[in-house]
Amino acid sequence: MSNLGNDSADKQNHHPLNEKSVVITSAEALDPLTLSID
Repeated sequence: MSNLGNDSADKQNHHPLNEKSVVITSAEALDPLTLSID
């Protein structure tokens, strides 16, 4: 769990936009309507 948390923080520090992009892409793939609502 420590490794996961560290990786997440490191990624956010390096490319916070990239992290957000991944989340949006995931949401769109699961529910394209979610993106429209947001």
